[in-house]
Amino acid sequence: MDLSFDRPPTRPWLKIVFGSKRGIDDAALFPSLEAEWSNAKATELAAYQKICGFGISEMLPITYPQVLATPLHMQLLASRAFPFKLMGLVHVGQSIRYHAPILEHEKMRIHVWVDGFRQVKRGGMFNLNTDVYVGTEKRWSASATTLTRHFKGHGQTEPRPPGPNLGQGAVGIRLAIPENLGRRYMSISGDFNFIHVHALLAKPFGFKRAIIHGMWSLAKGISHAPGELSHVDAAFLRPIFLPSDVDLSHERVGDNQFNAIFSDARQGKTHLWIRGTLREKSGA
Repeated sequence: MDLSFDRPPTRPWLKIVFGSKRGIDDAALFPSLEAEWSNAKATELAAYQKICGFGISEMLPITYPQVLATPLHMQLLASRAFPFKLMGLVHVGQSIRYHAPILEHEKMRIHVWVDGFRQVKRGGMFNLNTDVYVGTEKRWSASATTLTRHFKGHGQTEPRPPGPNLGQGAVGIRLAIPENLGRRYMSISGDFNFIHVHALLAKPFGFKRAIIHGMWSLAKGISHAPGELSHVDAAFLRPIFLPSDVDLSHERVGDNQFNAIFSDARQGKTHLWIRGTLREKSGA
């Protein structure tokens, strides 16, 4: 184990802001790194549920463990062994499996690691993986697909992952996302990145304005599902700038499928799509 914590990991701000990184110029040099946090416990759960649109419950929403693991992710990505700067990393995809419910009072062991580095059009991409255990039982697992522009891309056009096609029965709502939402969500989630804070801080990373966290928009979409989800796949195709008006369309398909799409209120271009599976009533 490269990093191990038995209490909440601190957020290594000095390393994140001022730490130097060696970089790599060959995908084969991407390191194998892992970290673990034992005795983890939910914090700010009600505040998280409220800002994302979930009902207040002692059961962790499917997106919450990813947020709880944020300081552990930051420790791993800010370590000297990880070759790229944490600031400017872009979250482009997410897959989650919620194997069995986790309750607010339960203590967890969180294990994270990175793998799957590959060259893409605009840089390098890797997987940030997370497993959450209660006792010896794995209750939750996820993989966050992450882009770094601190690696030379191949410049070739790549197909986008196919998203769901919504039917005529889809429900649509318009959301007005305020300029300060990134800072508010950050204060609850601890997911700090300059691209979410303010337009002036986001511009050096190639964004015309600050953008909202992908995990907030994913959670907001999932909050409209007609029940708990056991499995989610999502793709973040375009950033949602702050402030923005966006359209959220969602529908239930058959007995156990939930689909949702965030799109630009003016041009209709897709920001994010979500494909989820509803948990069976037995809890399986």
